[in-house]
Formats: sequence, structure tokens, C-alpha cells
Amino acid sequence: MKKFAILTCVLVLLGNLRAQQSYSDQFHNYGDVSFWNNDTAWFELKNTGSGNLVILPTFYNEKYKLLLSDRSVSPGAKVKIGIVYYTEIVGKFNVEVPVYVNQKPDPIVFHLKGNIKALDPLAETRCPNMAEGNSENKMEKVVVVEVRDLETDELLRPDGLSVKSRDNKSVKLEKDNAVFKMRISPGGYKVFATKSGYNEYYAQITLEPYQNKFIVYMEKVMVDPDPVVLPPADTLVYTKEEREPEGYKDTLILEPEPDPHKHPEVDSTIINTRELSTHEYALNNIIFIVDVSSSMNRGGKLESLKSSYNILIDALRSQDRVGIVSMSSNAEIIVPSSGVYNKDSLKNKLATIKISGGTNGGAAIDLAYKLAKSNFIEGGNNQVIIATDGIFYGGTLSRKQIEQLIAKGNSEGIHFSSVAFGSDPKAIMFLENLSTIGGGNFVQVTGNDREEAQLLEMIKTQSKRK
Repeated sequence: MKKFAILTCVLVLLGNLRAQQSYSDQFHNYGDVSFWNNDTAWFELKNTGSGNLVILPTFYNEKYKLLLSDRSVSPGAKVKIGIVYYTEIVGKFNVEVPVYVNQKPDPIVFHLKGNIKALDPLAETRCPNMAEGNSENKMEKVVVVEVRDLETDELLRPDGLSVKSRDNKSVKLEKDNAVFKMRISPGGYKVFATKSGYNEYYAQITLEPYQNKFIVYMEKVMVDPDPVVLPPADTLVYTKEEREPEGYKDTLILEPEPDPHKHPEVDSTIINTRELSTHEYALNNIIFIVDVSSSMNRGGKLESLKSSYNILIDALRSQDRVGIVSMSSNAEIIVPSSGVYNKDSLKNKLATIKISGGTNGGAAIDLAYKLAKSNFIEGGNNQVIIATDGIFYGGTLSRKQIEQLIAKGNSEGIHFSSVAFGSDPKAIMFLENLSTIGGGNFVQVTGNDREEAQLLEMIKTQSKRK
């Protein structure tokens, strides 16, 4: 009986050993990543055994998250395994992720490696802990709200300020000297502010996980000019005949004096979209900031932008680099910086862009400069170009901080240029000032077909070899 029991144990052990399958280590190389945003590494694993393959639960790790198409895999079937890596460190990385299955005692090791050049502001640096549930204290953080004058950037003390969630739940605001603080989770909110002598402020915003501040810009109420005071009835008024000397001709031609501050017009009656000459023009590294706020959907502004962009794309070479960042309530990379190999694809990206939200210019400019810096071309035309119809009425950076960011970029060889759509005088003055600080150019597009080549002419001016 004892011998039979021992023999049975040996047979069971041999059976288990035969059932164990050999799964080799898996590898994924991200290569050089210009802008890291927690990209998922996907693997495919096939069950080569005779029984079900069960992927065992893993302990929480703040550095990575496991994604499974299925936890139990039948014989001959495949399972997709995704691994999301979280980090706040720029540079090379090499990570091992052990995954245990029921068919072998040792884990299958998934190897991830790559070289992160820069972190996307939207990238998460720590894996969310599902065990924490929806606890508000874990999700919430303190966000500072500043109210500033649109013209002077001066901090204001509003008469009223309220923040509500999209379902109209009020957010508690605590005053801290000249600013306000609120403890909230990332998401959508409605902001309302009032102050005597200023227009009412209302905006629907989206606070991203990386945002720690939001700025409300308030605009002063325009005061009507004083009415013209006519002279009293008994005042002596000369008639035209009495003022004009004999022989006066009722024709006067004045030659306007040139305005030294006015940018020259581009003569684009005939648009030449031939590719730029490599001998005549340096390589370009261009990051577009495209305003996709709701105001751009009026007056044909977005269509004019698309036409200007398409004319430029036709003239760029495959060695040139182009990226697009959208600017609305938040900033997002629409097109990562890449060579101009597929012009139709680049055009289609902008053609299908969706209009939404407000205008968070600070986040978009910050993101664009990081993208431009990570793709810097030595000796080339490195440029950030913003295409918008107005002033940035809120966001994560103050106007002073935006100007400092642009000035720093200019000192590092990344110029800032502006394309203004429409004729808002305040917006034009604002964008011209930013272009001057950034060492770039300013052009205005008001809907005339001839003006749509100005973007191309701007790039030609900046990239022309000396």
C-alpha cells in the first residue's frame, strides 16, 4: 500500500511537469520617445498547453499597470497583455514586469526599455491604485484660482467668484490673500466672476491632472466717448466759401506716410507651392498651436487656417518636421513632430480637427515649446507658431509667465510667431507683442484669399539661409 502511494505521487508529479509549458521572456523596445505619455506596450501570448491558462492576480505596483483581454485562456487560444509604464524620470529605462500563470512556478518576465526625451504634461507619473476606490481625498488636490486684469495682468479682488461642477455642485473656495484655493478633482467645471467696472466672466473649463492653477482674466467695461459739444448758436462759424482762397480746387490727394510698425503685405496673387529649395532654405522644425475654441468656428476663420496650413505643407520637404498642438480648454498633441513624408495625412489631421471649449493658451504654449525643444534642429529654423483669433482668457500661466516662457525659448533658438485670424485690435496688439518677444513674425488673416499664403512667406523669411 505504501509503495502504491509513492508510485501515485511520482506519476502525479510527472504529469504536472508535463503540463507545465515553457513561455519565454517577452521584450518591447520603445526606442527614443520624444514625448512620453504612458504609451501601452502590447504583447500576445498563446496557450500551448492542454489545459486552461490562467493569469494569476498581480500585486499593486505604482510603476506599472497590467491590462488583459482575458484572464483565462483555453488551449490554443491567445490573450493580449498590455503593460502601462509610469515614471517621472527622463532618460533611458529598463523595466522587468513579472506575470505569474498557473502552468509554471516561475513568472513570465516582460521587459520594457526605451529612452524618454521629455515627459508630456498629461503623462501620469504613478499608477492609480484601484484599491483606493473613489475616495475623494485620494483624487482631490488643491488648485489656486487667480483673477487678473486682462490689460495689465494685475491681480484683482472680485466682487463675486464661484466654481461649480458640470452637474451644478458648488465648489468651496478659500481666500488666501489675493488668490483663492479650492480642493477639487480633475474634470469639467463652470467658473463665474463679477467685479464692478468689468464685464462678467463665464467659462466652462477642463482641469487636467497636471494643473495646479487656473487664471480668470477679466476685461474692463468699454466706456463710450464723450459726446461732441457743438458751439453755441451765436458763435461765428466760417462758411466753406469764406475759408477757401480764390483758385482753390476741390480735390486733395494725400500720400500716406509709411507706418514703421506695420508688417509688409505678402503679394500672393499667384501662390507658388513648389517645395522649398534645400540650398536656399534651412530645415524647419515647426510646432503649430491651433486654436480650436468655439470662436474659431465663426466667420470662416478655421477654413482660412486650414487653407494657409495646406499651402505651407505643400511647400515643405520631407526633411522638415511638423507637429500640431491643439488649444482649447486643455492642450493636446494632435500630430507628434515628424517628417513631412505623407502630406495628405498631415492635411487630413487638421481637416478633421474638432472645435471645443475655451482657450488655455498657457498650457498649449508650454507643451509646444517642449515638443519643439525635443525635436530641435541644429542650424535650422526652430519655430512655434500660434494660430488664433483672440487673447487667452484663462489657463495655467499668467500673461507674464507666458511672455517669460517665450523669451526663454527665443534665447534658446526657438522663435515664436503669430497668425491672427480676424480684426480684434486688442488681440492683434497682444499677438504682435508676443511675436516681438519671441523673435518671430506676425501676420493677419481677415478672410482674403490672397492672405492665405502669408504663413508660407513667414516660414520662408525665417528659414532663408543668410
